[in-house]
Amino acid sequence: MFGLFKGTKDFINLGNTFCLVNRALADLIPKVYLASDKSEHNEAVMTLAYACKAGINDRLDKHGWTLHSGIYVPSMSNKNVTILEAIYKTVGVLRDLSVNMDLEYEVEQILEGGELFKVFDRTCPKVFKDRIGL
Repeated sequence: MFGLFKGTKDFINLGNTFCLVNRALADLIPKVYLASDKSEHNEAVMTLAYACKAGINDRLDKHGWTLHSGIYVPSMSNKNVTILEAIYKTVGVLRDLSVNMDLEYEVEQILEGGELFKVFDRTCPKVFKDRIGL
């Protein structure tokens, strides 16, 4: 019984994480493209990669929700989008941005749960983890 509520809470947190990452990317992308030194945004990009790994990918792996399930992400639409669409608009956009910033290796290492992910997991502020429901 409690597992059902845990799964529901994780699904809501999944939607919240999609929303947070989507909004952050919408704010960050213009700043990166206008910056004379893109590296000043490296930490923000890697923090979003951490949110994608811990708040999106790990939840999807844990629960095995189908990618064609609908999920409410208010920053993307006023109606449900598919989880797959939400992934493209968050993790996909983040990967594209990382290529443009020459951070592809670092972002992939975080998304794959490598050593850099572990560093972010240890140092990420609790308030940020709370926002993505960790």
